[in-house]
Amino acid sequence: MSTESNSVQQSALELCIAQNQLPTENAVVIRDAMTKFFVQAEQWKATVPTVTDPKVARASRLALKGIRVDAKHKKDELKETVLKVGRAIDGAYRLIEDTISPMEAQLEAVEKKAEREEAERKAKIRDERASLLAQYGVGSEFYDLANMPAEAFAQLLEGSKIAHEAKLAAAKKSEEERIAREKAEAAERERVRVENERLKKEAFEQAKRMEEERAKAAAVEEKLRREREEADKKAREEKAALEAKARKAQEAANEQARKEREAREKAEAELAKAKAAEAARIAAEEQAKQKAALAPDREKVLAFAVTVSAEANALVSQIREQVEKFAVWVEKKGGEL
Repeated sequence: MSTESNSVQQSALELCIAQNQLPTENAVVIRDAMTKFFVQAEQWKATVPTVTDPKVARASRLALKGIRVDAKHKKDELKETVLKVGRAIDGAYRLIEDTISPMEAQLEAVEKKAEREEAERKAKIRDERASLLAQYGVGSEFYDLANMPAEAFAQLLEGSKIAHEAKLAAAKKSEEERIAREKAEAAERERVRVENERLKKEAFEQAKRMEEERAKAAAVEEKLRREREEADKKAREEKAALEAKARKAQEAANEQARKEREAREKAEAELAKAKAAEAARIAAEEQAKQKAALAPDREKVLAFAVTVSAEANALVSQIREQVEKFAVWVEKKGGEL
């Protein structure tokens, strides 16, 4: 190993020893025991990067492991020595402590007897005064009752008593007022309940009356509705009957008018026929006259007589027939009126 590397390792080891502020003799022991391991490890730093053969690598690793294990054994050996020293020191101290502590306690008890008795006396005074204040509902945590002068405590106790009695009186008055208020509230609730019951009953009765009135009104309305329906039905029936009668009358009038029109048309046709027959007769007579005028006198007379007689008989027969038909028609119309 180079001188420079050895110097570096030594500086690191010395720094570790110095940081723990060890005594000189302990530092020497550690330095002598661990220096060789630092030197061996430094020697391997240049060799390890050059190893490429697996066998050489294994041998080198085992060699380094041997150095590390030897260093660990040395460390454990040094620590065991130190632990034994520590245990011996602790044991020696406990012997001294066990001897001195009882004597210290005995002397301290004598030293603090008066102080303890005074503390006990004050504690008793504090407890007695706290008990006296407690009966008036006063807490003792805010008062130095143990060191309070007797006159001051007497004033505090008297004031607490007065305040407590005033508080009791106020509480009693408040309780009486509460009871009176609760009674009044109970009475008011009872009054409201009774009033509500009355209003409820009145509302029920009113609702019942209204329901009965609605039922009556509904019955009247139903009756009126049926009456209206019956009246409407009757009016419709009467209207239908009148319309039917009117239609029948109209049909009868139409039929009568038709018959009258047919009779009139027939009479007019018969009259026209009679007029035609009369015109024919007149024409025949005129013709006969003309014929007779052309024939000898006796033949004219005979021929005219025959002609007139035949045509007159025919016309009279036709007229009689038409008159008989017109008489039948008039008689029939008279029976229908």
